Amino acid sequence: MISRQLVSYVQPDVIWSGGISECKKIAAMAESKYIDVVLHNPASFSDVGGMASLHIDACTTNCVITESQPNSKGWEADLYYGVTHPIKDGFAELPDKPGLGIEFNEEVWKKHPYEPRERSQNLYDDRAVMDN
Repeated sequence: MISRQLVSYVQPDVIWSGGISECKKIAAMAESKYIDVVLHNPASFSDVGGMASLHIDACTTNCVITESQPNSKGWEADLYYGVTHPIKDGFAELPDKPGLGIEFNEEVWKKHPYEPRERSQNLYDDRAVMDN
């Protein structure tokens, strides 16, 4: 019997899927079925999420490409001391600092405190979540 692979790629998001460990688990499950990973880059929500995705990519053998967003601008860039995601010869470079390689600027944060916002969620009749 010939089996057919119906999925070529999975695209988990480090923020929505539960963090770095959960993304690594998703990638491992995908690898066991010969499925590649293209992490969704959450940099539009936070440079922390984008840098976490980059680190997952760097240590996951079935991550084949990285979705990227332009670097943050204005006060959001200052929030992490102007962190950038440098690309050299088509490859993203990891920072050489500890952890994710970024530092948090509390003075900028104090000027721009978190404001909760409602995120819409579409549900099916059985309460299952629709993909927005």
